[in-house]
Amino acid sequence: MLTSDTAVQVQQQNVNLVSVTNGHVSLEINLENGEVSCIGKHSSHVKGIRSAFRWQGREYSTDHYQNHELKEQEDIVREGFGKGIRLVVLHTASLLPQLEQHFYIYESSPFVLVQTAIVGDEELKANRMAVIQSKTISIGGESGQDDPSILRVPFDNDKWVRYTVVKPPLDVESYEVTALFAPDSRMGIVMGSLTHKVWKTGIRMQSEQSGHIEGLDLYGGAVSELTRDSQPHGYVKGTRVESPWYSSGSMKTTVKVLKLTVRRIPGLRLSYRGRAVSQLDGTAGPQP
Repeated sequence: MLTSDTAVQVQQQNVNLVSVTNGHVSLEINLENGEVSCIGKHSSHVKGIRSAFRWQGREYSTDHYQNHELKEQEDIVREGFGKGIRLVVLHTASLLPQLEQHFYIYESSPFVLVQTAIVGDEELKANRMAVIQSKTISIGGESGQDDPSILRVPFDNDKWVRYTVVKPPLDVESYEVTALFAPDSRMGIVMGSLTHKVWKTGIRMQSEQSGHIEGLDLYGGAVSELTRDSQPHGYVKGTRVESPWYSSGSMKTTVKVLKLTVRRIPGLRLSYRGRAVSQLDGTAGPQP
């Protein structure tokens, strides 16, 4: 077991597999192929996670890197969250910028905080950074996959746009935050951005068949008619370019994690155009 002074357990299962858990949510980090899995207490999961970025007109992901290593592990204490652990996974390859994945897990939190960064010796520029891409998503339940519903949150409130709940098959994009949930069992996953100063966040979900979510793309750099943009997202430049901070977690009552996340970050108010995301109660499924 890798050492930690917190209740978060970190284990080196073998030379290529690191597992992290706090009893509410678990991470499995595969250092052979660079993929990560996030598994919730109620069997919800997002597996085969990779991160990606657009650079020099092409998208590169962790799949394009040959070397994957656990670069850092440190115990941390953060106001509002308590004790936890920070892990940094470093991906390297010749001719590509270094790609870092940062994971934060706190002792009593049912979610993981995630951020990616690309690093180079010379100035880099990117206008799209995908922190979570996956083709294996489940919201849990006894069968392993309750019939999912998806909350689409609009970017703003212009043109009378509204919150909507949709079911697969679909190709839909939510902005800044979303919830994937089963109305009957109330199992679900909530994910979204915690920082909004630089990037516009899009969360795209795709499926060609009912009852399943076949593709997830959580990224900074969203542009569409609904973000009121007609040009690509602006470039973010520097020798180090960072994505937004994201939270991804599973709870049986999905919308409550939004309030939990807002409450635990002093001064943070998840909002778009002045409307607080924490006011979503009643949108995602029936109330108890």
